[in-house]
Amino acid sequence: MLTLTKASKETKSTLKWITISVCTIIVLYFTYKSAIYVKDILYPSPPPPPAAAFGKIDLPVFPKNAVSKKFTYSINTISGQLPTFDYQINVYKMLSYYPDLLAVRKTQAKVNSIGFGGNPVQLSNRLYQWGSPTGSEISKNITVDTVNYNFSINANPSFTTDLNILSGKNLPSLSDSIDFAKNTLGAIGTPDDLDYSKTKTIIYVISKNGQLVGATSYADTQIIQVNFFQQDVDKLPILYDNPNSSTMTFLVAGGDHPQIVSAKFVHQEISGLSSTYPIKTSKEAFDELKKGNAYIATYFGNSPNITIRNVYLAYYISSNLQNYLDPIIVFQGDNGFYAYINAVTDEWISN
Repeated sequence: MLTLTKASKETKSTLKWITISVCTIIVLYFTYKSAIYVKDILYPSPPPPPAAAFGKIDLPVFPKNAVSKKFTYSINTISGQLPTFDYQINVYKMLSYYPDLLAVRKTQAKVNSIGFGGNPVQLSNRLYQWGSPTGSEISKNITVDTVNYNFSINANPSFTTDLNILSGKNLPSLSDSIDFAKNTLGAIGTPDDLDYSKTKTIIYVISKNGQLVGATSYADTQIIQVNFFQQDVDKLPILYDNPNSSTMTFLVAGGDHPQIVSAKFVHQEISGLSSTYPIKTSKEAFDELKKGNAYIATYFGNSPNITIRNVYLAYYISSNLQNYLDPIIVFQGDNGFYAYINAVTDEWISN
């Protein structure tokens, strides 16, 4: 017969073995997890190989080199060595645009909102041009691509001969110049991927032959250039033909009133479609640089001996439409030296 004392002993015994079993399972679980953790540190699983889902991609189309000198190079980075990159990178497709039957009417409303008017002149199946803003003191036109809404504003004749502009009369501040450019862009349509914290202004004077030359102070300034930039992608910056400016620029001047006297807005939207591609090592890219196979974007010095201070990955967008967001390896040196090398390995570049 089961007595209370016997039942109590059996219950305690059962609980003891349950406790021992649970503790054993917990110990075995954490031992297993610890073994997996140590194994991943000592013998990590290799990452998946690059997918290269788009097949061979286009080589970036760089413009003509900013300078044509032959250079010799030395490395003097913070570490004293070239960096080590991951062996693959995301390549993104650029967004495609398609014609809209109401595009011209929509564009007409946009340009009217910033003063351009009259009947448009059709320059091609997608390019249309409208004339001077109402009450403008200089003659201007705006040309708009009615498919992707890229546009340019040009003065005719050149604004560089206008006496009020040359005098610097009513020239806005740098911050107001940015606002003028934003307002003009907002009328046409502001892209979602601009990073206004990256916005740069450059100040200019107009030389006797009508060229823009860097000003030494705001007091001497006659023209303010506003440059907009796109957001980083995968924590990598987007660079353009000139690393100090972009394909989205506005020239702001004074006169009877502050005004946009010129603009060139070329923007490409990046799609959400991407695939991984293998990339060159920094050493392979440096070897190409030494062979003269790089695009020299800027250099303001005279010496043919270039000291490289920084090497990093970035993405490149040109002033011409492209199919992919091109990864590049950037070499940065003294006196404004910038050079770009295509990052994707040669076997995945189409001929």
